[in-house]
Amino acid sequence: TDGAVVSKPLGVTFAPQASASDGTAHAAPRVQGLVVRDVQRGGPAEGKLVPGDIITDVIHPEPRIRTRTVDELESALGKLKSGDYVGLQISRQTDSQGTRSTAVVNLRLGA
Repeated sequence: TDGAVVSKPLGVTFAPQASASDGTAHAAPRVQGLVVRDVQRGGPAEGKLVPGDIITDVIHPEPRIRTRTVDELESALGKLKSGDYVGLQISRQTDSQGTRSTAVVNLRLGA
C-alpha cells in the first residue's frame, strides 16, 4: 500500500504527498499537503474536488490547520459532525504545464 486513506465524511481517498510523486525532477517547488486520489460518486466532494488536487489546509472551522498528514486532516475533521461545513484550501493544477492555482472549497460533511 502507498498510504492512501479514505475519508468517509468527505467521500475522498487521499494519499500523503511523498507517495504521490509525479516523477518530474525539475517541477516547481512542491506544494505541501494531501493529494486527492479519488472522489466518491454522490459524496460530499463530488464536483468540488478532483483527483490531483492537493489539500493544504483546513481553514474552517477556525483555527486554521495545515494538513501535511492524513492524521492532521482526520483530527481537524474529528471535531465536526455530519452536516457540518468544512472549508479546505487546495492547490489545483490548471494547465498541462503544471501551473497550479490556490482555491477554497467548502464541503458539507456526509455521514
